[in-house]
Amino acid sequence: MKRFVFIFFTIILVVGLLHGKGHAYKIISGPDAYEMYQNNEELIVVDVREKISEYCLYGHIPCALNYPWRSGVFAKEYHNLPTDAAILLVCRSGGRSGDAARLLDRN
Repeated sequence: MKRFVFIFFTIILVVGLLHGKGHAYKIISGPDAYEMYQNNEELIVVDVREKISEYCLYGHIPCALNYPWRSGVFAKEYHNLPTDAAILLVCRSGGRSGDAARLLDRN
């Protein structure tokens, strides 16, 4: 459990597909993401880190989908994500999840 909480506090998380003006996403804190994860059973968590070198090696949020950004999996699979659900995009520092959020926002 401690490792799971540690993941939320050390990874910058981006929420996609929120309603409102401007971008359809916003950057949220680790504690806010953890609360969102605990309180929303319909939340979809997508980890955009690479599978072997990051997702498996350093751990991941339980039930998170793994659509790696750099290897192009996210770009090929994002259309399978629902357009009317809250999606939490996760990476190590916020760069790849931000890129993924912008791709979702554009499409």
